[in-house]
Amino acid sequence: TIGKNITINAAPQISILGDTVCKGDFNTIQVNASNYNNNSNWTWNLGNGIILNDTTQIVYTYITAQDYVVSLIIENPGGCSDTAVTYASVVELPKLDFIAQDICLGQTKNFSVNNPSSNTQYAWDLNNDGIFELSGMQALNQYTDTGLVVVALNGINSTGCSDTVIRSFAVLPLPVPLVAPALTE
Repeated sequence: TIGKNITINAAPQISILGDTVCKGDFNTIQVNASNYNNNSNWTWNLGNGIILNDTTQIVYTYITAQDYVVSLIIENPGGCSDTAVTYASVVELPKLDFIAQDICLGQTKNFSVNNPSSNTQYAWDLNNDGIFELSGMQALNQYTDTGLVVVALNGINSTGCSDTVIRSFAVLPLPVPLVAPALTE
């Protein structure tokens, strides 16, 4: 009788959980793994053609807003492996635009969102103080000083993603009429 020791390796057990983020934000994939060691191979497929190896934590910024199928395979040195799959969702930012044309002192300026969306809430900072004083698709303001004015429009869509666009314009002084001297004979 010949005796031989046999090692039975437990297969890694993993689960991963994706995140829903706004375009441009980091997407962090949460990992719960057991039965692996430092010599285990980790292979991530980020769902966009990118494969990463030997990293236990994923923090990644996707360029395009869409759902990505993300998978992780952990293989231990004995050849046992497990695979987990999740979704990483990237949501588009609100599309913001407005026109800021020069005005004359004392005129009322009417700001209006170009191509507004019904699923977006809008807020206006009309004097560049960081406080969004008015909300809605339109805002009116009368400027009492001449000079360059900076206005910000913020939008938050129904998924909670927000963006801000900034425009500037000039408040011009009123023209001074020239009065010609009276002609004398």
